[in-house]
Amino acid sequence: MVTGARVRRDIWSLEDEQPWHPITRAYALAIVELQSRDPGMPSSWEYQAAIHGMPGGVQPDEFRGQCQHNTWFFLPWHRLYLHWFERLLRAAVAAHPDIPKETKDGWALPYWNYGAGGHSATLPEAFRVQTLPDDSSTENPLFVADRNAFVNQGEPLDPLATRAADALAQGAFAVGRPSGGFGGAATGWNHLNQDRNAEAGMLEQTPHGAVHMEVGGFMARFATAGLDPVFWMHHANIDRLWEVWLSQDGRTNPDPTSSWGTTAFHFHDEEGNPVSGAAAGVLDTATDLGYTYEDVGLPQSGLRRRRVQSEPPEHPAELVGATDEPIELTGGTSKVAFPVNPASGPAARVDGDHPERVYLTVEGIEGEDDPGVTYAVYVNLPDDDDPDQDPESFYAGNVSFFGIELVGAVDNDPAGHGLRRSFDITDLVENLREENNWDPGEMTVTFTPLRRGRGDTGARQGAGPPVKVGRIGLYFQ
Repeated sequence: MVTGARVRRDIWSLEDEQPWHPITRAYALAIVELQSRDPGMPSSWEYQAAIHGMPGGVQPDEFRGQCQHNTWFFLPWHRLYLHWFERLLRAAVAAHPDIPKETKDGWALPYWNYGAGGHSATLPEAFRVQTLPDDSSTENPLFVADRNAFVNQGEPLDPLATRAADALAQGAFAVGRPSGGFGGAATGWNHLNQDRNAEAGMLEQTPHGAVHMEVGGFMARFATAGLDPVFWMHHANIDRLWEVWLSQDGRTNPDPTSSWGTTAFHFHDEEGNPVSGAAAGVLDTATDLGYTYEDVGLPQSGLRRRRVQSEPPEHPAELVGATDEPIELTGGTSKVAFPVNPASGPAARVDGDHPERVYLTVEGIEGEDDPGVTYAVYVNLPDDDDPDQDPESFYAGNVSFFGIELVGAVDNDPAGHGLRRSFDITDLVENLREENNWDPGEMTVTFTPLRRGRGDTGARQGAGPPVKVGRIGLYFQ
């Protein structure tokens, strides 16, 4: 740990030490100050949220409506965003007369490590009560009524939504289609899907997108996500997981002299002055930005970890199977089957029966608005009446729909410009082969709404507008 670097702490470490820990209380008081400012000021709460996304019909500018998603800029852009927001909060904390000096001196933005097990997947009470503890008449800015009700009732997020094991097992930061690797595909500026190469990395899909949708309310949409104080702790954890990924052998960031490292993004400092930054300048959090994390150890999840993957082969992936009709997801379980053909390109020359990589894609996703449901995706899941089968053995990943309200209707290509989700299922397919659950000529894909708990049959979230999926594809590489 670098001497003098502030430590971003786990919100539950703080609250386990002391309910309404001084760092938590300072976070609340700083937000009150930001919320009191004119929304047009760069240092205001509303302006900071608008940097991520603008309300419908409002045009973005150089600073607002700029969040980067489905791109290799996802992680560095959000790191810069959090950095300047944290500096804004620290200035408010430093100026507040009711915050002790020792709290001011070391204050840093907490993170929510919802994947740590136990009660960590619940929100601390400080975010679920409506008034501040020292004044029953003052509204608590950490409480947001516009969340999924179970979150404010202290129930845990679904363990499938919070798992990071699949993302952390990825060997490469940036991989082109059909997979985004750990951090997303190489693109130009990409707010959502402006670049035809847009592809979210595994970390952006889960836990990032799944947690956004689990919390719900403001968190479920680009334009309002930053209005929930949970947003900032959630993204601090996503930033921390980047550090966790890098701590593993063989993990490296993209070349900092490439466009990934040199593309500049624009923000304001705590004084309201325009500033800019790029990935190359924020790769060492302690030296470049002055903070470290309390814990960057690999998560000890009870769920099965993926085998660590090496760099993917250089030859392109080959589509070997796909659905030929769109499917509609309406809030319940949906199942679809399609034929799988032998590889005929480079994957066949390597080993047609055991390709180096296998990817499952869910493409051309469109819908009118947040459907209120995140789906777990399973491959070759047996019928529900088979008590000997563990669904985890067939689990590929999650499909969540953060940003779907900004996606228009897709074009005639079933894998068109709608949202895309992809999963590296290489080790899953090998496990299915070993258990005689893999048919080389056909596969089934099942979409099941996330549940309140491993044995709960009630859907966690209420179904909203339906979602159309243009195509489900299987790729060998």
